[in-house]
Amino acid sequence: MAKYLGIDRIYNFWRTIKASGGILNSLRLTFRVDELRDGTLVGVDKYGNKYYENNEYIFNEQYN
Repeated sequence: MAKYLGIDRIYNFWRTIKASGGILNSLRLTFRVDELRDGTLVGVDKYGNKYYENNEYIFNEQYN
């Protein structure tokens, strides 16, 4: 029922804002990298780069 009313979109929006560090930090990240994403931390490499996973994002598939 929440999906039909659009409540799930509002929940996902606030979840992304919260994962980005709040409203002001989300605005800063939006201007800097032009998109906001969230997910679960998968790992960190030796340089300190953090890798996240979110199965809701769909990548294009190539068919030959």
